[in-house]
Amino acid sequence: MLILLLAASCQQEDLATTPALQPGEYRFSVAIPEPIVASRALGDQPQDVANMPMHVLVFDENGFYIATQKATVESFNGTEGTYTVNLPKNDGRTILHFVLGDVAYGMYAPTETEVSIFSTLTVSDGQDAYWARTEIEGGINESTQLPYVTLVRNFAKITVTAAGQNVPAAFQLVGFAIVNETTGGTVAPYTGSGFATFELPGTDDAYTEFRTLNPGFGGNSVGSLDDTTPQDADFTTDAKYVYERNQDEAANPAYILVKATFDGKPCYYKLDIVRQDESTWLTSYLNLYRNFAYNVTINSVADAGYDTPGQAMNAVASNNISASVEVSQVNSIQDGQGNVLTVDDLDIMITTPGAHTLGYEYREGAVNGSDGTVCNDEEYVRVIPVSDESEDGINHRAVQSVECNYNGTITITPVSPLPDNMETQEFVVTTRSGLSRRVTVNVRKPFNFDAVDCDDQVELAIGSELTVVVRLPANMPTSVFPLTLDIEPDKKSIYPDVAKNRIPVEAEGNYTFQYKATVTYNEYRRNPVMFFHFKTNMRESATTITVSNPHFEATPEHPNTCSFVNMGEGETRTDFGNVTLNGERDIYHFNTYYTQGQTLTLAFDLPCESSTHTDGSNPVEIFADYLDLENAQTTTGKFTLRSDGEGILYVPNNATERQEITFTVTQDYASETIQLSAMDHKTATIDYSTPSLTLTVNYRIWGSSEVVPNGTEVSIYKDANYSEFVESKTVNGGQISMDTFVGFTGTDNIYFSCEVRSGRNTYTCRGHATVEELIEEGSITLSRL
Repeated sequence: MLILLLAASCQQEDLATTPALQPGEYRFSVAIPEPIVASRALGDQPQDVANMPMHVLVFDENGFYIATQKATVESFNGTEGTYTVNLPKNDGRTILHFVLGDVAYGMYAPTETEVSIFSTLTVSDGQDAYWARTEIEGGINESTQLPYVTLVRNFAKITVTAAGQNVPAAFQLVGFAIVNETTGGTVAPYTGSGFATFELPGTDDAYTEFRTLNPGFGGNSVGSLDDTTPQDADFTTDAKYVYERNQDEAANPAYILVKATFDGKPCYYKLDIVRQDESTWLTSYLNLYRNFAYNVTINSVADAGYDTPGQAMNAVASNNISASVEVSQVNSIQDGQGNVLTVDDLDIMITTPGAHTLGYEYREGAVNGSDGTVCNDEEYVRVIPVSDESEDGINHRAVQSVECNYNGTITITPVSPLPDNMETQEFVVTTRSGLSRRVTVNVRKPFNFDAVDCDDQVELAIGSELTVVVRLPANMPTSVFPLTLDIEPDKKSIYPDVAKNRIPVEAEGNYTFQYKATVTYNEYRRNPVMFFHFKTNMRESATTITVSNPHFEATPEHPNTCSFVNMGEGETRTDFGNVTLNGERDIYHFNTYYTQGQTLTLAFDLPCESSTHTDGSNPVEIFADYLDLENAQTTTGKFTLRSDGEGILYVPNNATERQEITFTVTQDYASETIQLSAMDHKTATIDYSTPSLTLTVNYRIWGSSEVVPNGTEVSIYKDANYSEFVESKTVNGGQISMDTFVGFTGTDNIYFSCEVRSGRNTYTCRGHATVEELIEEGSITLSRL
């Protein structure tokens, strides 16, 4: 239950009996909350609001700063105070901010505004503050009378009680504490575009009213998180007071740690601050808004809790298993009370028209070895679309509808035609027990291969080498990966070169088979061009090769086939001799991560010495992604940019000389494979890269940091939801090696997650840092969830 904590309205004091005002002096009355016996969050002693300083900050009609004036208290009766204050005259509409509390103000210039001041004005470490804003339409003059002011607290109140027939007598509440509260709070509720209003209509759902009146405001979070383990003295049944903070978009929301006894033995429970919608059964985090009371009632207890606070803190919250980040990417979840929800896929990519089917299953009564009963119908299951695009939750640029068939299937119908660019629809599968799974659906027209190519000619001999090149498009989502490419030659005349790559084969009937090449997102991030190496198993091996995947389609502009022919009897291809970058073979390592503007000189030979190179009929094709191809420099030949911009066509002046061409790198953190191709040459590649980064990985559980143990697998993601997986690294000596940051910018965040075992407990630890921070610090510290 949520209660808005607005101070009770009081009658304004009879000013006829009060002292006369001096010129420029004004009197106002305020409703002040009763003194509160604060919890650990806001000090150990009652806050003496009667003796707190009151200031009035004055702004003109455009919000520009005029003055900060200290008010003098005239009278105070516990819930209402009367003050006088000297205010500067101002002819136009005047904005007044009333602030009660020990707040540190700056020396503000007239160019400062109410936004610039109050968006950053904070208190911390247990200091509370009270605030109100009003506008005086007629300005400040001799006839001005200030209005009655109701102040708003900058903290929220949390209480916990246990009641209900499902709370057994064996359960006795001892107390509770708050974990992940913030150490600071803003003085005013700045929303990003103004200030939140607390003048609510007064219906039963104050929380929803407040969010409706203040759209987009999720609460202000400042300071750091207090994630220390509560001590015995912290567990009391007294109300707890915490600073306002955002919860529904937070990586580490605040939660309640309950201490109780069960059958006389101490135990602990973790409770998230959430509520379930009665119609949709959706469970969502509640933002901890200032001036609100959050009354949490424990109405059901199934069994004893955890033995220690640490075990409970690391566990999934007892009242919010579906929303807990520890299980956010798990398809199947259960709540320990016999309820089990399974959804076949949580991350879907749709690139084909027509309805798509997703399976689910919900069971109740799955206890004591029983499979329980399948409960897939409407009495037990809901499917709720979630989108900011429309009131019905549907992103109409992505899908036409998301329908639950209540038979274990959900039908997702994408828009027609499919969008050119990717659109996203989310929906939640909920159950009456509160279990739920969030599903993300990405929709777009099929991708096109940027290029599918291979060597143009192959020797008329068994064992001849062949390279198939597949260039994938930019900005592909992680939901497409791992991406399986079917490589199928019309004539079964080639097989994978196992010395260079292992590509599984899948037969279809007696005469058809495909090679299955799998590409991970990390491989794609590092280089969107894939090289697959084959050899011929017959002399007359000429054929056409088709590369396919369900998410791709072939078009005349973007074909998915390539072909090669056999050379004449006795003819052979040559290579490109000694291929180097800045004099280095195979790979050139920069000694810096900041590669933009660095130069690379590519050098190679033409052992064939063929005149077809110099007359332009057989140019050397050079491909790269992060080099300024158009402005390359060379004295050994000339070149033109390919029409697609992905490579150059190089024509040497003299085929017998060593060829050199210098490129400039176009971005920082660059790393890739450069490709060289020509009609009578075998495809050649050479790499360049930035230094690998040795990163020390620490974790913080009990307040102090320790190195993550050897053998721990650290998963790396590119998003704050920890859903867009990049790669995993194994800790060795407390460190992992980051091979390259290609695909990221310096300000991009990289997210890390691992499971750390400490004693008999296992903890989920997560953290993030920008690329620049990782390089500068050489370490990252993960925090326990």
